[in-house]
Amino acid sequence: DRSLEELECMNREMYSGDHTPRELTVIQNRAESLEHNYLEIRQQVEEENSQASQRRDELQDRRDQLLEKMKDYETKVEEYIQERNRLMEKLKLLDEQIGVFCLTLTPEELDFFEQEQKQYGTALFSLLKKGRFCGSCNVLLETEVIDRVRKYETGVRCQNCGRMILNHSEDSNGSGTCP
Repeated sequence: DRSLEELECMNREMYSGDHTPRELTVIQNRAESLEHNYLEIRQQVEEENSQASQRRDELQDRRDQLLEKMKDYETKVEEYIQERNRLMEKLKLLDEQIGVFCLTLTPEELDFFEQEQKQYGTALFSLLKKGRFCGSCNVLLETEVIDRVRKYETGVRCQNCGRMILNHSEDSNGSGTCP
């Protein structure tokens, strides 16, 4: 802007008629130098604007990619939340079933249960998995143990981890039942 103003001022001075030819030549040389500088600066600004525009487009593309990824993560998070809620409901149901189970125990069985729980903590029982494996330690159970579990005998233990094995069957709605 300053260069353009200075050029205008020089043009007015050149055509005012108040200068000698030598002064006019100096003014003209200065005007040409300013015009050359102005054109260089203008070209540089146009290049920088082009680069900035290109960079802005690249950033917009990257932003769009990140937003798309974020949608994928939001979907996964929602699925995890739903799964967590489903598992929490299942846990609540299992807690209720354990409570009902404990009410059916005789005092001797309840004492036995409490002693076992002290020894094994919350992992007191293990479920029969795939009809042949201990659900806790994944050891293939002996045929005799499997038969006793399927007959719902009490006190059947895994030969590896020592937990009580319960027969667990899935009914049509997906919730497990233990007799």
